[in-house]
Amino acid sequence: MKSKENLVQNQAIMTTIDHVRYRPSMYIHELGDGSQSNDGMYKMLKGLLYNSTDELRMGFSMRIDINVIDAHTVSVRDYGRGIPHENMTTAVTEFRECGNKMPKKSIGGIRLFVINAMSSHFEIGSYRDGVLRTIKFEQGILVSDIAEETDKEDGTYISFTPDEALFGSYRFYEEHIESTLYEHCCLNTWLTIMFNDKRMHSSEGLKDLLQTRTAVDENSIIHLKSDDIEVAFTYTNKCGEEYYSFVNGWKTQWGGTHVEALKESVAQAISEFFPSKDIKRSDIFHGFVAAISIRIEEPIFVDAWRNELGSITITSAPDSMTIMDFVTSFVKKTLSEIFVSQKTK
Repeated sequence: MKSKENLVQNQAIMTTIDHVRYRPSMYIHELGDGSQSNDGMYKMLKGLLYNSTDELRMGFSMRIDINVIDAHTVSVRDYGRGIPHENMTTAVTEFRECGNKMPKKSIGGIRLFVINAMSSHFEIGSYRDGVLRTIKFEQGILVSDIAEETDKEDGTYISFTPDEALFGSYRFYEEHIESTLYEHCCLNTWLTIMFNDKRMHSSEGLKDLLQTRTAVDENSIIHLKSDDIEVAFTYTNKCGEEYYSFVNGWKTQWGGTHVEALKESVAQAISEFFPSKDIKRSDIFHGFVAAISIRIEEPIFVDAWRNELGSITITSAPDSMTIMDFVTSFVKKTLSEIFVSQKTK
């Protein structure tokens, strides 16, 4: 039996890569085989997608190229600044921030070292200042590091093959990826994604998302948009309510304080504008389908996997506006203007 001293020594020399491979579920929750849209390999891809998007939001480009190779490997190429060459190895092997500065209202995706550790093959290339540095790993172990001159645009290229030693038999299903990428385009209307040479773009944001998800007529969708908040909602023949919610581009599958604020603001706006109608709250949300996206600083989530927003305020400042007030003031004001304009027609 190993002594406590030996166990402590073994833990001390365990690298970051070793720890990820030993406890993969700590980093991406469920691994899966690719048949479900929230399986681990898609979270790895989303990590790269969010990292690239945060980089491009700084104003460096408006395009990301994504390709699936043989159903087992995915590559992502952006046209941002490229990871600083001197920081590349650290970025993909250690738990440290060492890339470019990211915008404040972002979350970032799964760290690069996690994706590297969970891949049988991982390649990262940084095009920067006329030099391409390419580093390759196998199961998190460095196998090559080459620098060469290039005339291609600055940016970052990453390809990864999830390790079957961890995932077992798996494959990437393009329909799951395409759905995620389109959703991402709806949240970032300035962005174009080339997926397997297919152009993906959204000009109407969450309005496009709802129309695609519900197949309702576009004229039946109410679409509200301002700085750091976007809302779209409509009604269908289905019972109950349905919500698509996002924080800083991250999908909150269980909703959270922003969804509660949206529901409250819609209920208040309708009740206050039509006081004589005696409309019940249950009637307001019968067949209600909505999407909301907000951007706030340092969001707090209820769970480790960011499924539900728990933040009460939009910043960490003591005098910060609450999310309830932020959403309600915008939605009630904008809806009232729509109601007034329609009433006068």
